Amino acid sequence: MSKIGISILHNKNVKLTINCLKSLQRQTYKDFLIYLLIQGSSREDEITLTNLYSKWDNLIIDTAAENKGFAEGNNINIRKILTDKNIKYILTLNNDIIVQENFLKNLINHAEQTNSDMIQATMLKMDKPNEIDSLGIEFMMSGITFNIKSHDKILFCPSAGAALYSRKLLEQTKEEKQISIGFESRIIYDYFDSSFFAYAEDFDLGFRARLFGFSASLANDAICWHKGSATTGVMSDFAVYHTYRNLIFTLYKNLPTKLWWQYSLLILMGQAIIKINSIKRHQLKVYISAIYNALKDLKKYKNKRFYIQSKKIADIRPFITKKIIDSDYLTQKNL
Repeated sequence: MSKIGISILHNKNVKLTINCLKSLQRQTYKDFLIYLLIQGSSREDEITLTNLYSKWDNLIIDTAAENKGFAEGNNINIRKILTDKNIKYILTLNNDIIVQENFLKNLINHAEQTNSDMIQATMLKMDKPNEIDSLGIEFMMSGITFNIKSHDKILFCPSAGAALYSRKLLEQTKEEKQISIGFESRIIYDYFDSSFFAYAEDFDLGFRARLFGFSASLANDAICWHKGSATTGVMSDFAVYHTYRNLIFTLYKNLPTKLWWQYSLLILMGQAIIKINSIKRHQLKVYISAIYNALKDLKKYKNKRFYIQSKKIADIRPFITKKIIDSDYLTQKNL
């Protein structure tokens, strides 16, 4: 059997986290460890979770006084998970998810049968249990991404809300980061780009993985139910800002120069559509701020782009949807 390390973050909504943890303890597959990071949370939540689950032998709890974000929060867990050499796969799981009893078993069976290194679980809606929430991320020629809602779409990479990554993939796609401790500095590794804080970090990781030759697939029978936007809110200003800012960062870092020339006009058209939709949602200022700050900070990603482009070995064009926009975009409540 292959051991799984599970990364879960808690910031608020303690009842959702409790339900998530309980569903994992009902798994038929037992070879796993849960790494729960309680970050920027209330003291009451910390006490509740620690008292309830500190005696579980397959749960490791850590705390951070401030909210490190989805990207760095998962990085903190993943760095610890990878110190256990017996762990072959890492599962990132939102705390507002409940998983089916055979969820882990079906994920592992799919991974071993397909030899895929990044696997999307089947995410259904918690309030509409038979309706698809996400089957992964679809990437358009316009540079825009969408949550896949049907099985006829092209899977570019998983959504990290419920994604299984191989140790091999994470170790080969990691990014170096220099940190200061007192008067000293040292190198640690990012798996999700910590500068993103939240949103599009899974697309960025999946993009690097595709460029480096890794494949993605969907595990149809690994089923979970997702509440969605439990922490930041559906299409909140926070979510809109970070999504569109980080989308620009991701494209700059990862899109090969040849495709920039090929898709440049389509990317501009995609941004124009997003701008129009932002006006309709009364979020134009948020969108403009996101794009302005993205363009202003692009130079910070120059070295990352150089490294990624120097290491790419695969043609990603077969995994890009040959469209500008999802036909349902203008009526969707979220991307």
